[in-house]
Amino acid sequence: MSSGRKSVQILSSSGKRIYATFNYVNDWDGKLSNIQMLKDRTIPAGKYVYVVLITKKDKQPNDAKKGYLTII
Repeated sequence: MSSGRKSVQILSSSGKRIYATFNYVNDWDGKLSNIQMLKDRTIPAGKYVYVVLITKKDKQPNDAKKGYLTII
């Protein structure tokens, strides 16, 4: 994956955002740690969508990566 600032969102199958960060450093543990009301709750097993946006520093076009992940 390209270098630059990485923002990450995890979405439920219905499109609800369950996790988001604007400076991702490979530290998500499968919990809703940045949603205050549900802090530290583990998300249920299932299929989720991830979206990674890489903002480059050198004025090159941003990169976006999308895909699926499964929590078991």
